[in-house]
Amino acid sequence: MIEQFNEMPKPNDLKLDISPFQSHRMHLGTFSENFLNGLKNQSSKNFDSIINIYRHCAQTYSNIVQEHELNLLLQHLFNRLDDKQSGYLLRPTVMKILQTFYNTLNDNDKQYVNQPNQWPVIKQTILNNENKSNETSSESEIVQEEKRSGSPVTNEQQIVSSSSADETEKVDEGQEQTNEEQKKSHIELKHPSVYEVEFRFTNEQKPIYNLEHFDTVDHEKSIRFDEQLIDKIQFSALLLSFSGVKKNEMVISALIDYFRSNYKETNEEKNAKKMLVQQRLIDTEQRSQSDLLFEKINTTCTGVIKLEPLANILKQYKDGTVTEQIEQVLQTYQDQTQLSSTQFYDLLINIHQTLNETMGGGEKFDDLLKFVDSQQPQLNTSDRTRIHTRHQWLKRIRNIPFRTLGLLYKEVMDIIQKDSETFSNQQTKHLSIYIALVEKDRNQLRYVATTNDQTDLLLGKTLQRDEGISFQILDSGKWAYINQTKNHSRIKFFNPDAKNQSGSFVLIPLKRFQRTYSNGLLGIDTLQDKKEKAFVQHEVQFYEGIASALSDTFTFVDFDKNMMKILHRFIYWIKQRCSNISIVDYYTYEPTSMNNPSERLLKHVFTYSSGNLTVFNTPKLVNSREQVFKYNLEHAAVTCQSTITSFLGQIHMIQAMRGRDNYCFALIDTIIGEQEDLPNEQKQDLISMYRCIYTAVDELEQELIDDTTKKFLTYEKKSDDMRLNYLFDRTWYMDVCNKVKQLSSEKIQEFINNKSKWNEQIKQILSIISRLVKQKELNPADYAGILFPAMIEFDPTTKDYDQNDLWNRAEQLIQTIDPSIWQQPSSDIIKILYDWLNLAYELEKLSKAQ
Repeated sequence: MIEQFNEMPKPNDLKLDISPFQSHRMHLGTFSENFLNGLKNQSSKNFDSIINIYRHCAQTYSNIVQEHELNLLLQHLFNRLDDKQSGYLLRPTVMKILQTFYNTLNDNDKQYVNQPNQWPVIKQTILNNENKSNETSSESEIVQEEKRSGSPVTNEQQIVSSSSADETEKVDEGQEQTNEEQKKSHIELKHPSVYEVEFRFTNEQKPIYNLEHFDTVDHEKSIRFDEQLIDKIQFSALLLSFSGVKKNEMVISALIDYFRSNYKETNEEKNAKKMLVQQRLIDTEQRSQSDLLFEKINTTCTGVIKLEPLANILKQYKDGTVTEQIEQVLQTYQDQTQLSSTQFYDLLINIHQTLNETMGGGEKFDDLLKFVDSQQPQLNTSDRTRIHTRHQWLKRIRNIPFRTLGLLYKEVMDIIQKDSETFSNQQTKHLSIYIALVEKDRNQLRYVATTNDQTDLLLGKTLQRDEGISFQILDSGKWAYINQTKNHSRIKFFNPDAKNQSGSFVLIPLKRFQRTYSNGLLGIDTLQDKKEKAFVQHEVQFYEGIASALSDTFTFVDFDKNMMKILHRFIYWIKQRCSNISIVDYYTYEPTSMNNPSERLLKHVFTYSSGNLTVFNTPKLVNSREQVFKYNLEHAAVTCQSTITSFLGQIHMIQAMRGRDNYCFALIDTIIGEQEDLPNEQKQDLISMYRCIYTAVDELEQELIDDTTKKFLTYEKKSDDMRLNYLFDRTWYMDVCNKVKQLSSEKIQEFINNKSKWNEQIKQILSIISRLVKQKELNPADYAGILFPAMIEFDPTTKDYDQNDLWNRAEQLIQTIDPSIWQQPSSDIIKILYDWLNLAYELEKLSKAQ
C-alpha cells in the first residue's frame, strides 16, 4: 500500500517533499505554504503533474470521508434491525437478503456492486463456472469440517450446525419460488431524497477539518468471524465490500431500504440467536474455569497433566454411578497418556455433554469442575507459592511476540536464574544456559542464545549430528538429566578442560506436546562451579514447561517462515498470470501478546513492485492515526472482510486472511493501478490463487498444530523442505485436478462436440496431456472415460517415464499461448486443461531442479 502520497506513480524527474494530509489540523495558510514550498525548484512543465497529485489526494480524502459516513449509516441500520439489542444479526439471513437484492437489480445497476456469492464479499471456497449467479451464499463453512477429527463439538457449535442445516433446508425449499419471483420483479432505483433522512445515502458530504476527529476503528481489537452471527462492525464492512468502489448513492439507498423492509427474524430465529449469544458467553466462561483448574492440577508446571490419575478421579464422579458413561468418553483418549489444557477442556466438555444426553439433561458443568477440584491433594504454603510463581513466569514467556526472539531468549534465561535463586535446593548454584536450534538439514544444531559465561564458547557455533548426545535427545523428543557429567562418555565438551570436571547437565527438546518435531534444545549445566546432582525433579519439570512455552512461540515463527514461502510462489505466479497487477503488499496482523489473540497490530512485511520483491528485515508498524490512508487496511483486518477500494487513484484489492481461530492474521493488498478491474482471466486467476493460499494455510496449520502432514506427490515424500517451498503450487495443481473431477459428462460432451472449432494450440494441449498421462494419443471419445480420470491421478513429479521431449513441448506451448483460446466455445474446460498443463509442468521442473 502507498505509504504516503509521495510514493504514488509520477514522472521520474518529479521529486516532491510535501505532505498535504497529516493527522493534525491544517488551515488554508499552512496548506498554501506547503503547496508553494513543493513548487520550489520545479520546472513549469511539472505543474500539471503536481496538480494531478493534489487532485488524487483530494479525491482520496473525499472517498475516505464518504466511506466513513456510509459506515456510520450502515451501523445505524444495524441498530434498527437488531431490535432486541443483542449486538448481532443472523449472518445467513443477511447473506440471503444481500443475494436477493443483487438478483433484483437490472444488469446495468449490477455494475456498481460486487456479487454477494463471490470474492471479495465472501471468502471464496469453490470457484466453479457451473455455479448459478443467483445461488444463495451464507458463507457458512460447516463447523464439523473445520473442527479436526476427534475434537468435541461445543454446545454453541451444535446450535450453529442445527440452525445452519435448518437454514439450508429453508433456502433449498424456497429457492425455486424465489428465483421465479425475482424474474418477474426488479428494484426500481429512486433518488435518495425519497427515503427517510436518517437512512439516506448521498454523495454530498460535510467536510471534516480536523482528521483527529475522524473516527477510525480501534486497531487493537480484532473481531472473530462467526458463521452464524454478524456484529455491527462486520455487518457494515460486509455491505461496504458489496457496495463496490463507486458507491452509487441510488443503489446503496435502495439497499438500505431493502434491508429495512426485508430483514425479519422469526420467533424461532430470535430464540436461536439468543441461545447462540448466551452459549458463546457460557463456552468462554467454561473454558476460563477449565484453564484455572488445569493450572491448579498442573503442579509440575510442564504444561501437561497425566491422564490416568485424572481418569481415576472422573470415574468416581456421582459416587461412581456414571462410570460407564465416563469410560465411554475415555475410550476416545486411550492412546493418550498426558493432556494439554485444550485436551483437558475437551475431555470435560465431552463428559458433560455425554451425561446430559444419557441422563435427560440438567447436568451442570460447574459440578463436574468442583468435583475434580475437590479431589486434588492439598499443598503446603511453600509449594503453592512456588507453583503460582512459576505459572506467572510461564505466562510472561508466552506473552512475548514471536518477532522479538532476542527478548524472548533473555527472558527465558532471566527466569531460569530467578527460579534457581528463589526455589533451588542449593543456594549458590551457578547456571550456564543455552538455546540451540536445529538447522534446515536437521544434521546441525546452532547455538543462538547463551548466558554471558558461554558467549565466547558457544554463541553462533554448530554441533554436528555425530557429536555428543544432543541429537539423541532431539530425535527421541525426551529430555535427559545427567547428574554427573564426568561419568558420561557421550557428552561433547566445547571447552576441553571441562572433560576433567564434573557437574550436572539438563537437556530438554523444544517440542510442542502434540508434535514429534523438535525445533531445538534448551540446555542447562553447572560445570562452572562443578556441582553434581544439582537439580531436583520439580526444577527439571519447570524447565520442561519453559521449553514447551518456547516451542509454542516457535510455532508462530515456523508459520511465518512457511507463509513467506507460500507468498513467494504466489508472487511468482502473479508475474506469470497477472501482468496488470502493479504492486502487491503483504501485511501481518499480529497479536500484541500470545495470550490475547484479539489485540493485534498491523505490520508491513514486504512489497512487490515492478518485478522486484522487497522484504523488510523489521516489519513496519502501520498506524491509521498517523497515516489516515491506512484506514481501509485496518478496517479490513479488524473485521476480517476482504474489499476493493481506491487510494490516490489506485485500485486496491485487499484480501483478508483468517486462520482456524477465525481471526484475521494477514492482508494481501493487490494494486492494479488506475484500471477499474482486472481482465476477467486475470481476475479469475487471482481469486483462484487467493483460494489456494487459504488451502495451503489450512494445511500448514494442521501440520504445525495437529502434527498431521499431507503428502500427495512424489517430491513431497522425498523432502520436507521442497514440500513446504512449493506447497502453493501443489495446492493449486490439486485444486485444478478437483475441477477436472467436478466436470459433468454433459460439459465434457459439449466440449467434444465443438472439436471442429478447436484451434491448433487447443489440439496441442490435448495431445501433450494425453501422452503425459497415458503415453499415447487419445481420441476425443476417450476423454471422459480415460483422459480426465488419468489427469486426476497423474503425478508430474514421478520419474517413471522419460518424458523430457513432452515437457519441452509443454514449455514452448505455455510460453506462446494465444489469449484468443479463452474466447473459444467451452472456454472454461480449455482454461482448466491449460492450468493443469502449466502447473504440472512447473511442478515437474521444480522437482527436477532439486
